[in-house]
Amino acid sequence: MTGASRRDFLSAVFGAVGAGALLDACGRRARSSPTPASGLQVDVRRLSADGQAMVTPEHGPDGASILIVREAPDRFHALSMQCTHEGCEVNPPERGVITCPCHGSRFDLEGKVLRGPADFPLPRYVARYDGKAKRLLVQFGT
Repeated sequence: MTGASRRDFLSAVFGAVGAGALLDACGRRARSSPTPASGLQVDVRRLSADGQAMVTPEHGPDGASILIVREAPDRFHALSMQCTHEGCEVNPPERGVITCPCHGSRFDLEGKVLRGPADFPLPRYVARYDGKAKRLLVQFGT
């Protein structure tokens, strides 16, 4: 199929609805929930111990959920949950390991690759903690 996109091919094979469902299942279609352009604020009070993590209900600009990890009482970081191998959304961490359900890539809580096929770490967002409000500002873009 010269010149045809993957979407065109899948639509031809599975029909428009089937292709969309297949792309959604693989985590490759952007989620439809709106994302604030500059970022979002996350209440992190429930992360009471270092190493604890939570998934936000909001999605980042890549369409994937955002994982917030507490490093220390006043230090947090935010990761995209989009696997860098083929774009599937990774599972929330279990025992400190983040796993991609599509091809088995594994990442630590910093987003670093523990086992491929992914070659690159999970993308990080700029995150600034407001200790007074107990909120984390996750910034998108520059």
